[in-house]
Amino acid sequence: MKKLFIIVLPFFLSLFLSSCSSIPSWFEEVPQDAEHLYAARTATSADMQLALEKASMEARAEIARQVNSKIVELQKRFIQETGEPGKGELNKHFAIATKLVVNTTLNGSKITAKKFVKDKKNWRAYVLVSYPWGKARDEFLKNVRKDQLLYTNVKNTKLFQELANEAK
Repeated sequence: MKKLFIIVLPFFLSLFLSSCSSIPSWFEEVPQDAEHLYAARTATSADMQLALEKASMEARAEIARQVNSKIVELQKRFIQETGEPGKGELNKHFAIATKLVVNTTLNGSKITAKKFVKDKKNWRAYVLVSYPWGKARDEFLKNVRKDQLLYTNVKNTKLFQELANEAK
């Protein structure tokens, strides 16, 4: 009987601990879809609100990095399509358009889910922040259209037409 107890105890203990997990499922597996960017972050503080603010600030910074990465990828594709990768002036204009989009990204992001866990003296905040990718894409296209040099060089590319159609 004692041997059976020693064999079965770890199984039930691990089953019990896994069901008591305080980590949200959306934190362990961050959602993904074509229309939104997501970031999940956590932070601790003795003050619950400060923990939330720290975690959401980190998540929004991650969203900004994701937007920057997607826009830089678009930039590379535009340059490939125009066939002028050595045009330094065009690269400068793309960089400006990218910065404008990334700087406005945080305005459209929102906390989609949050969870608080009290851990002795501190609060741990888990947050999931989302941002509609279409908003960043539309902002990028708006900035490209405003810039005469960029617009002249990319308006006839297949990629620009695809992005413009998605924005409609």
